[in-house]
This record gives sequence, C-alpha cells and structure tokens, in this order.
Amino acid sequence: MSATKKQKVLTQLELMINPTNPDFAPSAESGEPTERHERLQEFHRQVTDVADDDPIIDRVAREIGLPE
Repeated sequence: MSATKKQKVLTQLELMINPTNPDFAPSAESGEPTERHERLQEFHRQVTDVADDDPIIDRVAREIGLPE
C-alpha cells in the first residue's frame, strides 16, 4: 500500500525540520532559520491534526514544494 499524501507531507516536513539534514539547509533568502523552522513545525502540527483528505494538506504540500 502506498503512503497517503498526508503521510508524504508529514515525512517531508519531518526531514525539513531536522536541523542535521544538510539537504534542507535554509537558503539566504528564506528568512531567519528560526522563523522558517517554526513555520515548518506549525505546518506539521496543522497536517497532523486534520483528516487525510483535508484541503490544508494540498496547501502545505505546495508550500514546501512537494510534487503532486
């Protein structure tokens, strides 16, 4: 069984929140790393608390650049 979009978004957010992951180091134009980290944590909280088909999942997926 393949992962749901919600699971994929949560996994991606967890990778992005992880401060030891060099693939997601904040770029210079992304703002303060602390602000970015807090925004990603808020996305994670929002997605965790909704149903699998909630529209917020699509919005967060677009925001973090997750392919459709």
